[in-house]
Amino acid sequence: MMVGMCNRGIRAVSSPGQGRTLQNQLSAQSHPAAASTASPHNQPGAASSSTRVPAGRGDSGKKTPIVVPIACLIPYQTKWTIRARVTKKNNISPWSNPKGEGKLFNFEIVDESGEISVTAFNKEVDKFFPLLETGKVYYISEGKVKETNKKYITSKNNYEIILRNVTSIVPCEDDQNLPMVECDFRPIAQLEHMEKDDIIDVIGVCRSVDDLSRFTARTGREAYKRDIDLMDTSGKAVAVTLWGEQAEMFDGSVQPIVAVKRARLSDFGGQSVSAIFSSAVMVNPDIPEAHWLRRWYDQEGHALDCQSLTELRPAGGGANTCWKTLSDIKTEQLGQGDKLCSHSVALW
Repeated sequence: MMVGMCNRGIRAVSSPGQGRTLQNQLSAQSHPAAASTASPHNQPGAASSSTRVPAGRGDSGKKTPIVVPIACLIPYQTKWTIRARVTKKNNISPWSNPKGEGKLFNFEIVDESGEISVTAFNKEVDKFFPLLETGKVYYISEGKVKETNKKYITSKNNYEIILRNVTSIVPCEDDQNLPMVECDFRPIAQLEHMEKDDIIDVIGVCRSVDDLSRFTARTGREAYKRDIDLMDTSGKAVAVTLWGEQAEMFDGSVQPIVAVKRARLSDFGGQSVSAIFSSAVMVNPDIPEAHWLRRWYDQEGHALDCQSLTELRPAGGGANTCWKTLSDIKTEQLGQGDKLCSHSVALW
């Protein structure tokens, strides 16, 4: 088995007689001029060992490709293979622009070195969407690596992969040493010191769940939302808003551990958190942080009188809001005199 390091001039650790760097190996497989001008990857220190795909030689007698870490992928190189776990798979959605229209779906993958977003368009949607399952591991080869558009992709990686007609995706039975998901969880107590619209990862015990509420979206279609209350060992709690199918399917009856990756921080009602299109909502995920939080809550956390960063929000207001019905305002002749007064009215 050949073992190598990422393409930052680090020498490959190899068997006797094999002293090439992984950078040379990759450059030999891609356009030499493009590779020489490509900038280093955006994840310093994320180098990881590379291995051969355990498939032996193909019918043509050619050697199987070297598996490289996600952190080593850079634009202009297409002759590569990565081994990664699917952590999130979005539904198929339409796209359109002045050049045409079609369909797409994207998914996110992770290996020991980092994560990256992958997008398929049109024919590649039909080819790969039925194959991929969240949580499964795959060998992915020969996609197009490009700089990501942060307007649509909130991944920490500055690059994304676009599947091509020559792309190959093959299931991998060996999922050892691959993380289930890569998260950078922030203690809930830290959220009050962060900025509005910051993208965060948060995990906590679901203490309570609001009823499912229905509303009309800007598109005119009927949609659903649900607020849940998460607490952690920092002694603080925060309201998290789930949308659509995530809100409809959520079951908080047994106080599960809930992790939300790439949620948006809001200042609505104090501090609150909202899932967005690119968020991954995981219930009782099989990760060390969730197991540890479960033990803590069962042993002592359930008795903790924690403080919420989110105010009570009846129909969108705070706990100290003075609520009046329209009939109350008319009966009490509020606003008829010289003294200015203001009240909050909830409409259904």
